[in-house]
Amino acid sequence: MGDMNGVLKFVEKEGKLTGEVIPDDGGVFPMTKVEIKEGDVLYFELVFKYQLLKTTLKVDGEKFKGSGYSYDGEFELFGKKSRE
Repeated sequence: MGDMNGVLKFVEKEGKLTGEVIPDDGGVFPMTKVEIKEGDVLYFELVFKYQLLKTTLKVDGEKFKGSGYSYDGEFELFGKKSRE
């Protein structure tokens, strides 16, 4: 899939956490599932280029790091929180 830079945007709507991936090169990809798990772990799924991506992130203060899986294999994901 190659490297991608962008924004993970999370919003709470009507008591439910939702999100989307906004790549720097354009487009918006809504997350189909978002869960906060025990131990500051965030899990989300989305469809990107006809593939289901399953991603787990460990949140540590203002930073996050984790990995995801698709039909093409595993990928790393990391970044820092930003408040708009």
